[in-house]
Amino acid sequence: MLAVTQHRILVLDTGVFSMKTAKSVVTELPRVTRLGPGSGIWHVIPVGNEKLRVHRRFFKDIDAADAAVANA
Repeated sequence: MLAVTQHRILVLDTGVFSMKTAKSVVTELPRVTRLGPGSGIWHVIPVGNEKLRVHRRFFKDIDAADAAVANA
């Protein structure tokens, strides 16, 4: 799960089957990090040694986060 603020992007661990409760913070990224554009069914975002997979239903959220950086 990603939490995007004006100052940073937090990568949160929610476990394998849940998206409701964050268990811990995996890493913090600078707010200028671009997340997309999304492609395919599962978009892969490399974060350190891990790969985050984002389903296409969240591509609009990736686009909104990237647009906010472009407009700043």
